[in-house]
Amino acid sequence: MNHASLNPPISKAIIDRGSKDYTVRAGSILTLLTDLALEGDLEGLSNAYLAYVAVFPDDANRVAGAVPAKVLNQYLYKNEECSVRAIEAWQARSPDWAETVKEAVERPAHFVALVGDMLRTIKGLDC
Repeated sequence: MNHASLNPPISKAIIDRGSKDYTVRAGSILTLLTDLALEGDLEGLSNAYLAYVAVFPDDANRVAGAVPAKVLNQYLYKNEECSVRAIEAWQARSPDWAETVKEAVERPAHFVALVGDMLRTIKGLDC
């Protein structure tokens, strides 16, 4: 992978892997994914994940496992300001949503579409 073609935040997350500034080895990418979800940049989130795990494949499962919480807390609750009631109703109807999100993060267009569908459903439940 050519790091020169990566955007600066992704490059920094890769370079900062294992930094003492974070409590976990993948803290740099997890922080970037949090920021991207909060900004509503779902494609950027997926692309950052892919770039990071291309360099550090041993972190793939751990980082992918954190993505559903970032989508839920940063994107749906904070960025989109969905109501707790609507999200809880949607979660009750979609018990496998977290695993679906985790698997989808590896395909940016699919990830964006999936989360968009989730958001539309939640908004239909009074977001």
